[in-house]
Amino acid sequence: MFQASSEGQDVCPQCLNAEFSSGAATPATSHEELIKEYTGSATRRQQARARRLGRAFASSSAFSMMGKVRCGFAVLLFLICVVLFILGDGEQKTFLNQLEPEAQQVISISVCALAAILLLPSYTRHKLVVGLSALFIVLMGVFMPSLWHHRTAEASSTPGTVQFDEKTATTEAPEQGRYLKDEELSMYIKLHEEKPRGIHYSVFMRCDIDDNHKTNGVLTFGRMEQATRNLIKSSLSRFMHGAEVLINNSRDGNGVIFTIANASGQRINMEKILNRYGRVYYKDTRRGIYELALESDKVQAGVDIDPQARMNPHSARFAEANMKALASLDAKLVADAARKLAAANTQVLRGDICDHILRTLETPWESEPDAHQALVEALTVYAREGDSRIVEPLKLYFDQCIKFGRGISSPVVERLVREAPERVADSVLRLWAANPVAWNEITGKLGTHAEQRMVTYLERGNLPLERITDILTFLHDYGSSVSLPAVERYIDNADKTVSTKAQSTAESIRKRQSESRP
Repeated sequence: MFQASSEGQDVCPQCLNAEFSSGAATPATSHEELIKEYTGSATRRQQARARRLGRAFASSSAFSMMGKVRCGFAVLLFLICVVLFILGDGEQKTFLNQLEPEAQQVISISVCALAAILLLPSYTRHKLVVGLSALFIVLMGVFMPSLWHHRTAEASSTPGTVQFDEKTATTEAPEQGRYLKDEELSMYIKLHEEKPRGIHYSVFMRCDIDDNHKTNGVLTFGRMEQATRNLIKSSLSRFMHGAEVLINNSRDGNGVIFTIANASGQRINMEKILNRYGRVYYKDTRRGIYELALESDKVQAGVDIDPQARMNPHSARFAEANMKALASLDAKLVADAARKLAAANTQVLRGDICDHILRTLETPWESEPDAHQALVEALTVYAREGDSRIVEPLKLYFDQCIKFGRGISSPVVERLVREAPERVADSVLRLWAANPVAWNEITGKLGTHAEQRMVTYLERGNLPLERITDILTFLHDYGSSVSLPAVERYIDNADKTVSTKAQSTAESIRKRQSESRP
C-alpha cells in the first residue's frame, strides 16, 4: 500500500513513519488570516451590490423606479410653469401677469432649470434624447414670458394702458399735425410692451431754426445743447414726481425725444407742465404722446440774470432778480435764490416775494428735498401771520419729510404749530414719542392740543415706566391744571423714580398756577 521514495529504502514501520512525517504539509493560513480573508470577501460583495444598485437607480431599464420618478417630476414642473403662463395670457388678473417682465423671466428660468437638472440623470442609455429634451426645457424657460402674457394688459381697458395700431397712427398723424414718424417712437412702444401697466409719456421737443435765438447764443436750435438737455431732463423728472426720463434724438436731428417711464399716480395734465418749455402743437392724451416747439426764453428763464444784483441784498434789483430766479427750471438756482431771500429778509416787495414762492411750490418738489426746504423756509420768513395760504405747502413739506425720513426744518414746524396746531398735533406727538428730548420744546408749543393727549395717555395706564417719566417731564414744563389730577395719581407709584417725578411735576404745575393768578 505504500511506496518508498526510492527503491532502496526500507519500508519498515519506523521508516514509514519517518517518511510521512517529513512530507506532512503545514496549514496554509492561520485563524486570523482566515478571518481577514472572509472580511475582505464580504466587503467586495457589498461593493458589488452597491454598484448594481447604482446602475439600477440611473438605469434606463423599464424597471428603474427612481428614473421614472425624476423624469415625471421634471415634466410636471415644466407643465405647471407652462400652464401658469398660459393662464396669465387671459383677461383675468393672475399672480404672473401682475409681475414685471424681469420677475417673470426669473421665475420661468428658475423652474425650467430645475426641471432640466432633474431630467438629465434620469436615463443614461439615451443620453442624446435626454440632453436635447433638457435643452428644450431651458430654452422654453428663457423665451416663455415673451410667448405669453404681454398682450394681456394692452388688450384690457385698464386706465393708463396704450394700444399701438400702426394703421391708425399713420392715418391720424398728418391730420393732427404729428411730426415724428412711428419708427421714431420705438423706445416708447417697447417700454409699453415691457411694462404695459405702467404710465408712460413721450415728449418730443422740436428745435426749429431761428436766426435771432441762434445769434444771441442762448440756445443752438436744430441741435439741442447738452446743458439744455440735462436741464429739461432733471426738471421733467421733478415735475413727474421723480420719474425716470430717457433721451434719444429724432431721426433728422431737429429735436429731442424725452421718454418718461413709470410715472407715479394717474395721468395728469401734461400740457400745463409742458407749457413751461414751449408751445404744444400736438397731443394724444390717451396715448401720452406730446410734441412741442421749444422756446428758449422759457427754458433759459433765470439763467441770464445779473449775478451781482441777485447776490447783493443792498441792490435795488435784489428782490426782482431772485423772484425771477424762482421761475427757473434749474432746482439749484431756485434753492439758491430762496436762501438768499430768506437770509436777507428784505422789507421790499414782501407780498410779491411770498406770492412768487407760493407759485413755485405749486409744482412737485419731493425729488429735490434741498430746494424744497429752502423754499418753505423762505415762505415762513415772508408770509404774514395768519396767512392761511401757507398751511398746505408747509404741511406737504412736513408730511414728505416724515414719509422719506428726512430732517425737518424747525422754523417750518414752529410756523405750522402756530398756524394749524390741530392738523400737525398727532404727527408732532409721534415724533416726540420717538425722541422726547429733541421734540419737547416744539411739542410744548402745541399747548392744550398736546396736553390733552398726554393726560389721556396717563389715565389709560399700562405704559412703560420710561414713557411715564417722559410724559411727566413734558407736563413739568408745559402742564396746566388740566393735567394735575392725572399727575397726582402717580405720586404714590411703587417705582421711586416715577413717584419722585410725579411729585416734582405736581409742584411745578401748582407754582405756575399761583404765578398766573393776579
